[in-house]
Amino acid sequence: MQSLSKDELIKEKSLAASPWQWDGQPVLTGCGAGELLDLELTAFFASRQCPGVAIRATMDWALERASAKRAVVSGFYSPLGQGRMAVVSGMATVGRLTQQLATQRNALVAQLAHKIVVAHASPVGSLAAQLDQWRLDGRHVELL
Repeated sequence: MQSLSKDELIKEKSLAASPWQWDGQPVLTGCGAGELLDLELTAFFASRQCPGVAIRATMDWALERASAKRAVVSGFYSPLGQGRMAVVSGMATVGRLTQQLATQRNALVAQLAHKIVVAHASPVGSLAAQLDQWRLDGRHVELL
């Protein structure tokens, strides 16, 4: 059996981060870099079906956010082992993500954020309806 180096042990320990609870609104549980939730978060959304131009704009936007070390909350992943991600859950799901659960998840993500960025919202999709509601609620919404 091969032993792990100190750096490998640190990395392995950070990947298996202890669970935590965030006492903000809403109360959440998660693991990883939970302190990221205390930063000014930008929510990011895109419809499941995105045109290539929206994907390219998203890639450029994501690189800018990463370079500026800005926190983004969404449904995508970043390296947990580098302390740059928190895995957060506001609900327990079993099985496939339904449209209703996706809408609830989007509402939670938007609630956590100071600003909302949308790469693409299909005109007849549920994200478009949420986008309209967020605007009516006076939320800061930006389209890529």
